Amino acid sequence: MTNPAACTSRKFSPTAHQCTSARATRTDAAAVYVALDFDGVLHHQFVAPMVDDTRDLAAGKINPAEFLSRTDAAAHPGKRLFDRCDALMQVIARFPCVRVVAATSWRFDLTLEQIRSVVPTKLRKRIVGVLARATEYHQGGVIRGVRGHLMESWMAAHASPSAAWIAIDDVQELWADHAAALIHPTWSGLQDTDLVQLHAALLRLQAPRHSHASRRR
Repeated sequence: MTNPAACTSRKFSPTAHQCTSARATRTDAAAVYVALDFDGVLHHQFVAPMVDDTRDLAAGKINPAEFLSRTDAAAHPGKRLFDRCDALMQVIARFPCVRVVAATSWRFDLTLEQIRSVVPTKLRKRIVGVLARATEYHQGGVIRGVRGHLMESWMAAHASPSAAWIAIDDVQELWADHAAALIHPTWSGLQDTDLVQLHAALLRLQAPRHSHASRRR
């Protein structure tokens, strides 16, 4: 994930919990939430859309199909937007109670519904929220830990106190105070080792929570 203020681009068979809805509710104690970055995670960082394109989509100057077409046309050869999303969803599909919270910097220009309008369908159905628009960078660089604290705030407002969460992001510093909850791909996008780590984390977090202890991290 790049700093939007600094440049022109933003550029496996477990037993699943039973659940009936993909919506976040305070009674959904069995849910596991995934705070998901996009650029450098769901695709190579070099495929990140231009800020002008996200703003054109936000303003209604282009539609979601045009947004996707523009981004793929500008991508490096052999790379395309969301080209690691299928691999992610193959893991998440085995955990019906996983919900996704968009942690991407696209949220600075796009609403939740606009973000949902451009992501692949299987991912769209899992997205239940988006982190608040809070400053993440200053002149000295990344504000350490900011996304982790934003996720904690989102969970406090929208999730059951016993619900668990993890994050997938290519910028470690944004989760500095929640390092144990982070899966950290390189800027080239999710790799097999990251997916194995995610699978293991979801297996652990979706285990029955009979105890007093919260799995919130």
